[in-house]
Amino acid sequence: MTAIVGEGKILPRDQLHNISRDWQELVMPNTEKRRDDPAFLNTSIMHSNVYLLKYFRDKLHPGSRFCALGIDPKYIYELYTKFSITNATYKPAKDFGINGDLITFNSMFQEKVSGKPIWGSDPFRWETICRKLSLPDFYTTDPEAEVLIRSEIPYNDISFIACRNKLEHDILASAFDILELPTEKICVEPAFFKDRVE
Repeated sequence: MTAIVGEGKILPRDQLHNISRDWQELVMPNTEKRRDDPAFLNTSIMHSNVYLLKYFRDKLHPGSRFCALGIDPKYIYELYTKFSITNATYKPAKDFGINGDLITFNSMFQEKVSGKPIWGSDPFRWETICRKLSLPDFYTTDPEAEVLIRSEIPYNDISFIACRNKLEHDILASAFDILELPTEKICVEPAFFKDRVE
């Protein structure tokens, strides 16, 4: 997070080599095994991808602290933005099509979505996610649906930096203070780190 603020922008994975030396040691690539396009920023609509967040926080990097960023929704309307009905690395997303069409955007909210893998199934299958009646209209059917943004996002377009609890907020704010970075966007919002309320 401090690297993003220090650089003044969020960069797609294929641009991380452009980050200044001051911040390089703070950049932690999420995985070398990703199969989606590194020219895009993978984002969620209205709620974090908690499944992926828990995997990184609890399995790949235990003890790490993560924050959730809110960004200006104008990027949904950018020319090169693409939409994915589930995680963009999953086969159902690729079969359905990952693109910038309005039909694909609307399909992220359809009644049923073929989404994440059912691990250990034989033959290998994909879970069908049914939209619950209680799910707010602004939530995608699959919590792992993605908006892929082909753009840098300047710090001014980050609306908030949410932490899971007050302790993590204070640690991040202290780091920002030491580095003389602005802290006004840092907040505590535990709901972003829990499963969606449906």
